Amino acid sequence: MEGQSIDDMVTYAIGKLQGGLSREQVAANIREMLAAEKWPALAIEATLGQVETRLWEKERPKQPDSSAMVMELMQQMMNRMEVLEKRMHAPAPTTPTRAPTPPPAAIVSKKRFPDPEPFDGTRAKYQAWKYSC
Repeated sequence: MEGQSIDDMVTYAIGKLQGGLSREQVAANIREMLAAEKWPALAIEATLGQVETRLWEKERPKQPDSSAMVMELMQQMMNRMEVLEKRMHAPAPTTPTRAPTPPPAAIVSKKRFPDPEPFDGTRAKYQAWKYSC
């Protein structure tokens, strides 16, 4: 794999993984190949990290198309709105209506305080008024 790019290493790793090797074995193979080409240890580990990241990106399930999801949700909303509109425009079921019954005459509510006497225009009823002035 002399002079190979990261994409070539990812392709190599995918082939080995599909062949039945574990991730650790594939990483060890790539590490040995790069060490044979006299790569520095830090560069080997950084390259393996990039290969692992790209493998993970290729193996993860793809997200469904967001526009298709939006269209599906819009269709569901439209269906619900149609059902609501049909319910609103449908005639209401007829139920026999009863006239409201008046409260029984036996139950009379008592007022807590009686109504005050109407004012006759003079203060004759108020004895305290006479003497305080």
